[in-house]
Amino acid sequence: MDEFLRTCLIVCPLVFLATFVDAVAGGGGLISIPAYMLAGVPTHMALGTNKVVNGIGTGFAAWKYFKGGKIKMLIAVPAALAALVGSAGGTRLALLIPADVLQKLLLAILPTVAVF
Repeated sequence: MDEFLRTCLIVCPLVFLATFVDAVAGGGGLISIPAYMLAGVPTHMALGTNKVVNGIGTGFAAWKYFKGGKIKMLIAVPAALAALVGSAGGTRLALLIPADVLQKLLLAILPTVAVF
């Protein structure tokens, strides 16, 4: 079977499920990150892909709330800036960790977060 097709057959249904779970209750990354890794996506790329997908979803949701006038800009702007600084720091930290160590950390952390 073609490698791309195999990857799509693994990732697409699981990411669809992860998106549904994320929309209903949150925590879709607990499904999508292992799905990417199961498909053979390198650990750093799996985390980055997951963050891009989540960022796009959050951006659309924020835009909808903004259009509806439900965002208090005095609170939202500093919070967004803090989130950007924190995400940049977290990304730099993750890049300092070797991929095999990061994968083992994720295998320990994801089930813990799922139980919590």
